[in-house]
Amino acid sequence: MNREMLTPITAFFAWRFADLAADERIELRSFPSGGGAPRQSWHRTPDEAPRAVLARPGDHHVSYGVNARRDRGGKKEDVTRIRGLWADQDFKHYGGADEGAAEGRAGADAALAALPLPPTAVIESGNGYHLYWQFATPIDPTGDVEALLGRLYAALGNLDAVQDYRASCACRGR
Repeated sequence: MNREMLTPITAFFAWRFADLAADERIELRSFPSGGGAPRQSWHRTPDEAPRAVLARPGDHHVSYGVNARRDRGGKKEDVTRIRGLWADQDFKHYGGADEGAAEGRAGADAALAALPLPPTAVIESGNGYHLYWQFATPIDPTGDVEALLGRLYAALGNLDAVQDYRASCACRGR
């Protein structure tokens, strides 16, 4: 286990899931780099989930569900509350020959600067940014969250990802 990574990952999960209810879980999905079925796991606390991330084999890509779910649930109907909006902003959507190109980063930065409300957190993912707008109070998932996400993606330059409120974002890639 890389203990240097444990502290920032734990702090991130504590921020994202500070108010987990007794029936809510943090879902992790681990994807082998060579392909194959993902391995899912559900965690009761923000400090349990990062330990599980770092326990995965080094060649796995690990994602987490951006909203808590019911235990063993990975579908939309299993999401309990919406804690905020999010976006996966890949540099490749903003110009440049490859995902790490400087012009792609500059374009992504310009799109972010043009937003009327900056994100609460920006996490560099290696190929772009994971953006979070954390709500002070979580909202019910029965509202039209997907329409809000669609408008957010349009404001960021019509990113081509389909977003729904059970989406996952990477928390460690190798």
